[in-house]
Amino acid sequence: RVRGKKRKRAKNNSEALVRPNDPLVRLNYCEDGSEDSVVKELVLRCCVHGTLIEVNEERILAKPELLRTDPLLDGYLAVIMPRGTFPPTPAGTKI
Repeated sequence: RVRGKKRKRAKNNSEALVRPNDPLVRLNYCEDGSEDSVVKELVLRCCVHGTLIEVNEERILAKPELLRTDPLLDGYLAVIMPRGTFPPTPAGTKI
């Protein structure tokens, strides 16, 4: 099951702003793949400042294996329009 920021083309840009270390997606999975095993949660976090444009929820829910088999095309988690510099400059650092 995939949970997270379900904002697809958010109308209010302030709702779709993300920062480094914000939780982007929470994945619940069973270690051995069976329905009866203990469910674990994996939190995937954002690594940039930006605006969340889209979450690839439908494809990932339909075929979770895309996260491993095709992460760059159909298995992407989200589209984020970066803001500022990358990597982020620590506060107080002169460029």
